[in-house]
Amino acid sequence: MIRLLFSMLTIALVSTSVFAAEAGKDKKKKPKKPKLEKGIYAQFTTSKGLIIVKLEYEKAPMTVANFVGLAEGDFKVDTIEYDEKFYDGLKFHRVIADFMIQGGDPLGNGTGGPDHRFEDEFHPDLKHSGPGILSMANSGPSTNGSQFFITHKATPWLDGKHSVFGHVVFGQDVVNAIEQDDVMEKVKIIRKGRDARKWDATEEFAKAREEIKAQQLKDVEAFMKNMEEAGEYPSVIQACAEIKRLDPSRKEEMDAKVAEVTSVMEAEKAALEARIEKISKMKPPAYNDLMYQEILEEYPNAKQSPSGLVYIIDNPGEDTKPGKGSKMSVHYRGTFRLTGKQFDASYDRGQPMNFQYLVNRMVPGFEEGLGLMGKGGKGKIFIPYHIAYGPKGRGAAIPPYSDLVFDLEILDVQAAPVQKHDHKDGDGHNHSHDGHDHDGHNH
Repeated sequence: MIRLLFSMLTIALVSTSVFAAEAGKDKKKKPKKPKLEKGIYAQFTTSKGLIIVKLEYEKAPMTVANFVGLAEGDFKVDTIEYDEKFYDGLKFHRVIADFMIQGGDPLGNGTGGPDHRFEDEFHPDLKHSGPGILSMANSGPSTNGSQFFITHKATPWLDGKHSVFGHVVFGQDVVNAIEQDDVMEKVKIIRKGRDARKWDATEEFAKAREEIKAQQLKDVEAFMKNMEEAGEYPSVIQACAEIKRLDPSRKEEMDAKVAEVTSVMEAEKAALEARIEKISKMKPPAYNDLMYQEILEEYPNAKQSPSGLVYIIDNPGEDTKPGKGSKMSVHYRGTFRLTGKQFDASYDRGQPMNFQYLVNRMVPGFEEGLGLMGKGGKGKIFIPYHIAYGPKGRGAAIPPYSDLVFDLEILDVQAAPVQKHDHKDGDGHNHSHDGHDHDGHNH
């Protein structure tokens, strides 16, 4: 009996050992957390596992300070205080496969955030260069709050639009496994090194923000000055609003500037309406004379063609002028004659306009002006409205009755390709035709 009990106990122990060994084989080893170097880190404890992100507190101090302050629940922005850990218990409310995971919204629907917003912060070394990039979600410039995302892959189209402030050093597999509504159970800030331990989120946020706002203010002021000189008054008004946001103490000054430019806009509109009424009652030949006399006051060497086109040829270029079908490459800058405002320019795009002359049709005055010069030619042409876009203009881009001015540079002119086909007497073709359609102008 004793021998039987001993045998049964032995079998049970062996079976238990075998089962435990098999279970051990099936159980996966958890990856070891890396030894963290000096710096500031965010450790996300999620329902799928751990994610550790190194925060770029030296290159993106304002954005990191915002995240750290909210995560630690010890943060103040102006008069707004946060004394509770903001991220603990929130969901990853938006997950897009092969793109990114997004979280940080207390409402869980993409519309929530803290009670403050702050400016964008871009560093040339911080790009959406690969998987594991931590960056701020926003709804436009300077609308950062608490929402962030972590990438699955490089997303370079987000550079300059979303502020990068960290990268994953552990747990990218967890990032890839996160699904919508998975929970951030806890977000812990880890500080390694003396500098990291003494780094104060509230102080660093305020300091970095003042520097960024000062630079933005400088940039906006320069932009406003350029727009005012160019007569782009709606842009001036937008700049005034931005300056008030960056520096509320200048509200009275900016309100006065808005009133000033609004008055100028209204005066220009009234003058334009009066001019249009006058022009609409004139025949084109009479208007041509009026326009020519106005141009001669500034450009006494200008000439006028029978169509009303006024031109100044600085360099006629090569003798061979374009004919129908000629391949042309042209740089141009287009402005309105009365205001001097630019409406288009190939120079700004760094790409000349390439086309076939009199095949790819344009407004008559522009085509006539091109025909005055050969390769290497440079000149300025003034096109009266009636051989431009006419009394109606062209949508919002070209107002009614607009005279246009073009600075032209003819980069290349190539003769039209010869069309080969068999001719027979009586087939209706003029066999002495030179391949060009002459437009009646004496070039």
